[in-house]
Amino acid sequence: MKILICAFAALSFALAEGGAFRYDLGDLEIIAIKDTDTNMGKEILENPDAPIVKSALADNQNHSSINAFVARSKTPQSATPTVLVDTGLGKSLFENLRSAGVTPESVRIVAITHMHGDHIGGLTKDGKPTFPAARVLLPKLDLEYWLGSGEENKKAAQTLQAAYGDRLATFEWDSQIAPNILALKAEGHTPGHTAFEVKSGDKKLLIIADLIHSFKVQFADPTQSVIYDIDPVLAASTRVKLLNYAANANMPIAGMHIPFPGIGKVVKEGRGYRFEPIE
Repeated sequence: MKILICAFAALSFALAEGGAFRYDLGDLEIIAIKDTDTNMGKEILENPDAPIVKSALADNQNHSSINAFVARSKTPQSATPTVLVDTGLGKSLFENLRSAGVTPESVRIVAITHMHGDHIGGLTKDGKPTFPAARVLLPKLDLEYWLGSGEENKKAAQTLQAAYGDRLATFEWDSQIAPNILALKAEGHTPGHTAFEVKSGDKKLLIIADLIHSFKVQFADPTQSVIYDIDPVLAASTRVKLLNYAANANMPIAGMHIPFPGIGKVVKEGRGYRFEPIE
């Protein structure tokens, strides 16, 4: 059984100097928030000797970042709740939220794609909640898995439960976690790994969570999985399915480990895809 807390010691981290990027989606404003910069080299890939890896990562440099995303109404005093998707490690998250005009107190829902440490790390500090007015929504399958697995995972889950109490709840796939956000099955990386489809009018954005870690490799060859995937085969199948969905729908995606701001279009190219960043 793979340990589902990512071994971040294997990655190279540099503290982000700041980062917030705004993207209009109908009546919503999507704000990409950078938590930190990373380099996800070939050591994270299940098959580091694959030809695509040797070609794309000849220098073993794969600049990436840890991102979170805010969805909020453009209209002041709107009843639409401000939603934060994931919280990174909590390194530069709060600094960059405030630079974008988003206070922790204004966030009403924190929706978590899965429970790896670089997605839930900003939810607490010294065991205390960092979002005092928010409901925290976790994938039901992930929470169940964490509570039943190793001590490190179990402790992380229990810390969240103690910090947020009855403001912590779980969701299942195909449920609306907010009026404009649908939870989609994205299993493989973790048992409850979730993508979120954000919609405003006829505009949509797909937050793909950790479908992509190795930006240089996994778009070109989506069958390549990473050592953090609990089920590498299922993760690859899910990646192909959702990238294909986004490409066919001409729907922009937002990724937690795509270089900041992590928002762009997916275009089919050969047996894989090409990512075109939104500028």
